[in-house]
Amino acid sequence: MIASRNTLDGQADGTFRRKAGRTCGNLISSGLLRILAACATLPGITISSAGAAPPAPETFVADAPAGRHDTVTQVTMDDGAKLWVKVLGDDPAKPLLIAHHGAPGVSSHLEPEASFGFLADRYRVLVFDARGSGVSDLKPPYSHERWVEDVDQLRRWAGADKFVLAGGSYGTFISLEYALRHPEHLDAVILRGPSAEGPATLRNGLEAALKAVHGDDERQTRMWLGQARDDEDLRLGFEKFAGVFAPPADKTLPVAERAAPPARRFPPIFHAATHDWAFSKNLPAYDVRERLASIHVPTLVTVGRYDQVTVPAGAELIAQKIPGATLVVFEHSGHSVPADEPAKFQATVNGFLDPIYQHTRV
Repeated sequence: MIASRNTLDGQADGTFRRKAGRTCGNLISSGLLRILAACATLPGITISSAGAAPPAPETFVADAPAGRHDTVTQVTMDDGAKLWVKVLGDDPAKPLLIAHHGAPGVSSHLEPEASFGFLADRYRVLVFDARGSGVSDLKPPYSHERWVEDVDQLRRWAGADKFVLAGGSYGTFISLEYALRHPEHLDAVILRGPSAEGPATLRNGLEAALKAVHGDDERQTRMWLGQARDDEDLRLGFEKFAGVFAPPADKTLPVAERAAPPARRFPPIFHAATHDWAFSKNLPAYDVRERLASIHVPTLVTVGRYDQVTVPAGAELIAQKIPGATLVVFEHSGHSVPADEPAKFQATVNGFLDPIYQHTRV
């Protein structure tokens, strides 16, 4: 059963302080990341454990599969922003994988949980609502530099020196920026629907929107320029555009071949301020193409053949620039490869990660 790290195992603050005084070797055996974090040196990072923990948002609460321990908590960054975090398969003996969602101000941890949750039997899969998204704090700045720093603080909070960073869509921008800033902490990078150039992504997205969405040109233009009027304006624009993410009907796999564990469905939480910051300030200046050759970390690049936003040509360029990168194009997918071709996506990710961690599976 999932529990908040602040209440897990009946730990009130006094109990936690007593447990934190034990040796790290004894604490690690408990399998609790919260206790593991007490052993680490985490300057400027705290766990929101003062008093009773706030109730976990509904999107974070669900029963873990039998035999698996999941953890839900808030983690406070060095500037006071509180991020909601969920760790699937919370066992410090497992390698850590942090998965970053896309669409700032629209998406949430539910996307990477659905995409990478299948790894939780062999990895600690940490998913979270980035600042300004979902139910995490709406505390700017919503810059790439701040989001990269948040990822690194979550790494330290989890007690990992090295980990796998996975990103989807906009999350690939943060993943590439992290790889350029902190390569020493990465065992591998997994990119789903990536781009190394913000202006091209904005152009592709707007062109696709204007072709596919009729009678909403003004709103779609505002949305892609980062000028949504308010949360409701962003919601209406995004919901009209969302169908562009899918592959053409005649290229979609049969339902039986797309069958995957059902993802929980909750209405997205729209934060126009976050989205507008990302699309009007971050993306016009985002261009890491000429720096990719300096990334010497095993990298898997995945893209849908019919992705109209982060197009295959952009993924191919990334794979060409990063030494030794692996590129896989999914021939029946649009922007959401894990949902369009789940079996192939999972096999591809397992095949990429298994040699790195020398996993063997029956």
